Amino acid sequence: MINSSVDWDKFAIAAEVKRRGKTLTSLALENGLSQSSCRSALIIPVPSANKAIALFIGVSVHDLWPDWYREDGTRILGSGSRPSRTKSQVQQDAA
Repeated sequence: MINSSVDWDKFAIAAEVKRRGKTLTSLALENGLSQSSCRSALIIPVPSANKAIALFIGVSVHDLWPDWYREDGTRILGSGSRPSRTKSQVQQDAA
């Protein structure tokens, strides 16, 4: 397991994946994801890809993306670059 006190930014994450002998594209494909999923996961929350990267590196998703995931690994809704929608907004869209 890697030291979780590392300041993980998208460049450090990508470098660690490469240091361990993989590309983000190959990691995505090996996990049944689209080839761009892991690259996208560095800038926006993509839970399946974020989890694949974290597992490969050996660090929790919370350590890599503390603004997106809680310590227990559950997603913090409304985080990331996608705007959150309230239940009433979803119901209005459905009407």
